[in-house]
Amino acid sequence: KYVIGDPAEDKAHGGQYCAKAIYNTGTNSDWGCGFACGSSYAAGFLDASGRQYITFWANVPEGVTFYCFVNESAANGADGEFYNGPSLTGSGKWVEYSVPFDELFKNVYSGSQMGNNQFDPSGVGVVGFQIGGNQGKDKFLVDDIWFK
Repeated sequence: KYVIGDPAEDKAHGGQYCAKAIYNTGTNSDWGCGFACGSSYAAGFLDASGRQYITFWANVPEGVTFYCFVNESAANGADGEFYNGPSLTGSGKWVEYSVPFDELFKNVYSGSQMGNNQFDPSGVGVVGFQIGGNQGKDKFLVDDIWFK
């Protein structure tokens, strides 16, 4: 379940609201669960040209492993490839995470497999997060996602 956090129980990092994913990663360690947000711009993509990394604040239970992913759209020169970031670990409090674009690696199971094999920030369609399997039930809070 991916919702806007309730300010009475989900203290945002900045401002009054944050995004909240209520998750159950199940008992299988293969997949876990993921959630994403797409571009709200009318064109369906965000042009992050000239940026070097994605940064976000997340409050993830201590020890829970996850990664961020950035999916290209098939617009503005991007060719629809999907890219995953390195494994990250929650601390149980708000932490700023930064993932340089050069640490993103192509997802060989999803997205276009016929692209140029290079992350193209000119056509970002989706930013999301994947929590590894067999890590229980809890909530994942995320706030202030930026391309810098």
